[in-house]
Parts: sequence; C-alpha cells; structure tokens
Amino acid sequence: GINAEYGEASNCFKDALQINQDNADAWTLIGNLHIAKQEWGPGQKKFERIIKTANDKDSYSILAIGNVWLQMLYQPTRDREKEHKYQERALAFFKQVLRQDPRNMYAANGIGCVLAVKGHIREARDVFAQVREATAE
Repeated sequence: GINAEYGEASNCFKDALQINQDNADAWTLIGNLHIAKQEWGPGQKKFERIIKTANDKDSYSILAIGNVWLQMLYQPTRDREKEHKYQERALAFFKQVLRQDPRNMYAANGIGCVLAVKGHIREARDVFAQVREATAE
C-alpha cells in the first residue's frame, strides 16, 4: 500500500543522509513526505533545517513552511488568537520568498489564500488575477 511506499522512500532518503547529512534534496524529499502525510510539524522541522543551512536563501523551503502555516488555517479552531498567529506566520514566509524572488507566483498565490481566509475577498481576487495573468504566458 501507499504507507509501505512512503516507508520505502523514507528509507532511501535516510540512506542518502548517511552519505551526506546536509543533502538539501534528501531533506526536501523527507519534508515533502511528511507534508503528504499531513504531518505538519515534522515536515516543517525538515524545511527549517534546510533554511538554517542555506542561510535563509532556500525559497522552496521557505514557501513550504508558509504552506504549512496556511494548512494550519484550514484546521478547525475556535481560537481566534491562534488563527491570527497562523495567518501572520504564513504571510511572513510568503513575503520573505517574494523579497528574494519578486516573480514567485507560488508565494503570491499563498498571500492570496491568506487574504481570502482573512475575509479580504476583493484583495485576494486581485492577487489571484495577477497570478493568473503572470502564469498565462
């Protein structure tokens, strides 16, 4: 089944880390496995590790953490303070990616998603329209 395949893939990635424990590709794939299994915390930790060794320059990992915080917004909670914290964290990571790469449509799309969750529908629609325009080429 799929869990056996996840386990097999995980073992291969861990073998790669035995050879080079700073292999960003292996850490990325392990992080993506956790995300695929909705294991947000462990996935986030893998991407944080990559960012630390890449001196905050790994856009993919920063984006992945923004997406983890975005996913947390979709978990049902009655805690408005927590929700606000998740929104701000997601926005901060997406903005960090845009500062490094102003044309990163994934980060822009993430910002649109956070705006929509916050109820800023008109602003979200504008962001999504810009993303659609930029990716239509």
